[in-house]
Amino acid sequence: MKKSLIILCFLFSNSPLSGQARHDFDVNSLCGVDQFARTFNTLAGNRENRYVGMFYFLWLGQHPSITTGIYDITKIFAADSGAPYKNLFNLQGTPISPYGQFHFWGEPLYGYYNSLDEYVMRKHIELLTAAGVDFLVFDVTNASSYDNVWLKLFSVLDSYRQQGWNVPRVAFYTNSYSEATMKHLYDVLYSKGLYQELWFRPDGIRPLIIGKFDANPPTGMEQTIRSFFYFRRSQWPDERALAPASPDTAVFHPDGFPWIDWQKPQRLYGGDVMSVSPAQHPMIPFSDSYLTGSKNWGRGFTISSRLNDSVASTGDTFYRFVPGANDPAKVQIGANFDQEWKVAINTDPQMVFVTGWNQWIAIKQAIEQGTSRERIAFVDVYSEEYSNDIEPMRNGYDDAFYMQLISNIRKYKGITGDVPPSVGRTIDIHADSSQWNDVSSVYCSIGSQNYGRNSIGAALHGPSYTLPAPRNNLQEIRVTHDSSNVYFYIKAESNITPYDSGQTNWVNIFVGTNEVAKQGWEGYDYVVNKVPETDGTTSIDKLDSTGNGETVGKAEYVINGASLQLQVPRASLGLPSGNSGFQCYFKVADGVQNEYDIMDYYVTGKSLPPGRLSHSYVAGSLMAIGDIEHGGVEGYSLSQNYPNPFNPSTEIRYSLPRGGMVTLKVYNILGQEVATLVNDRQGAGVHTVNFEPQDLASGVYMYRLQASDGVLSNRMVLLR
Repeated sequence: MKKSLIILCFLFSNSPLSGQARHDFDVNSLCGVDQFARTFNTLAGNRENRYVGMFYFLWLGQHPSITTGIYDITKIFAADSGAPYKNLFNLQGTPISPYGQFHFWGEPLYGYYNSLDEYVMRKHIELLTAAGVDFLVFDVTNASSYDNVWLKLFSVLDSYRQQGWNVPRVAFYTNSYSEATMKHLYDVLYSKGLYQELWFRPDGIRPLIIGKFDANPPTGMEQTIRSFFYFRRSQWPDERALAPASPDTAVFHPDGFPWIDWQKPQRLYGGDVMSVSPAQHPMIPFSDSYLTGSKNWGRGFTISSRLNDSVASTGDTFYRFVPGANDPAKVQIGANFDQEWKVAINTDPQMVFVTGWNQWIAIKQAIEQGTSRERIAFVDVYSEEYSNDIEPMRNGYDDAFYMQLISNIRKYKGITGDVPPSVGRTIDIHADSSQWNDVSSVYCSIGSQNYGRNSIGAALHGPSYTLPAPRNNLQEIRVTHDSSNVYFYIKAESNITPYDSGQTNWVNIFVGTNEVAKQGWEGYDYVVNKVPETDGTTSIDKLDSTGNGETVGKAEYVINGASLQLQVPRASLGLPSGNSGFQCYFKVADGVQNEYDIMDYYVTGKSLPPGRLSHSYVAGSLMAIGDIEHGGVEGYSLSQNYPNPFNPSTEIRYSLPRGGMVTLKVYNILGQEVATLVNDRQGAGVHTVNFEPQDLASGVYMYRLQASDGVLSNRMVLLR
């Protein structure tokens, strides 16, 4: 039968996936712009054998006898009004700054939280996964192992891993009573084989552990530990020879693993790892930077042009007195952090280890007691300038260091490249949502579980935290386009709550046009769906820098149970109509309480993706190629399996432009073949295969189609 069609062909680069622009279980489609207009863009992939680790602290709220209240150094210093010995540096301590108690240097974005707060754990995992962090190193350097915290973290991490996300793996850093601590970790975790899929293995075989063998008497575990683990020696920044020829003669262990480096620029340790941190304190403690004027290197430290700031240090001398200056104007932009990353990127080690994510606290203690120099010290953290936390904060740098982290991780290990252009198609938003099954641009929430917050804080007599779970647990976004419109499909876990008149935070779509930039409000030119109408239309507003908008057009929307479909005119978004391609980036947010504060998009409601992060969408050019008089299928394609994730079965559909030999096989994440679904000659047309595995475990699998027109592959997730 003669069939008259107009086929919209997509012009795309010669890629093995040929327009299969899926992003559902990777973070390469993310882009962003920070408060200083610095941007990062999408990736085509990541280099092999390059890893970024993050020092992660487990101790907040885990020492109740010395965390009886919340004592914030920044707030206490402000209250002292230029008289710091009144409270903060008072040797006897005062009610608002007690001696011997943990003090926060500032307020984290999620409040003065307890490390056992599962809400915070989940937020951390989602942010660190989005950033591309490969492994976390849990801090157990002071002999406290915090088993209850890391066991809970392992469990939460594993729930994300089982959903298909490449979450950070885990290692431990020991130092004080190191041998006993390593033995304990071996006994309670590693020897039992708990959470093996989450162990970080630099050599692909053995889990990393960092420590030293100093037990007196020895525990007899050294041979076991060295055999079982990928062992690295803890490298403290101030280690010196026992009988140094000069005070600055250093000890650099051949297999050392540094948590921070007091070299400037940093050294390469063990031939494969380099430390990166926002600030360093070679004239320890950090608080002496204020109290005595000691020259520590704060977040705004800038090396003098007399020193090469991109080549790693060498030799056996501590470079503690480098030419340079602390510039308060460069604290929040992280001049020091960028310089450390510059060295690491230029050196290109196998591992970059970043200190750190969430240290936040130091004990108020006296040093040089009994001398004229006796004084209060806060050793490893003191203020916004003299601290190393990258986790977002309140009333300070906000998320600047988190965004800076992502940007530099991508420079270090990312393969630059645009998101593959997406295949355009016309969607009838009033029709069944099954028409979205073949749309290739799919963006998923990192983690499917809906969760709120109900937890004590860090202090025995401090605040607790509660927050309701998001009303709409957004799970997935699909995007496509034709010559006139951009189409959005938004799926929630359950039926989307009805719109209440007067709401302006109900399933908003924020859109930035062209390449990511500081434009409009926080990078977004437009917001769609601020004011839905009962006639099935909704507002398209052009945003100013305050987040207020002027209506410039109307979109159509249809809500059906757990899904919302929208048809947005390209012209109303300032995008060219017709056959030309375009680029944009977007986020979808619902229920954000402080909708004019971008930082609250990390905290309340559901934002996909969170905070200042966006997803990129690239629409290729469309061209009509005329009438087709045969009943065959133009092109060669492999659709996403449906449903996905699946249990017990899923359907895979593909099309062949011509007949020939075809194979369709399934592989696990190790590249091992686990199933052959097709191995036969097939004719041109659309083919469907049902896959119902009997003996496969939950996880991510790859299915691969090979025919005379090439090889196509895609991922799917099995959930038991």
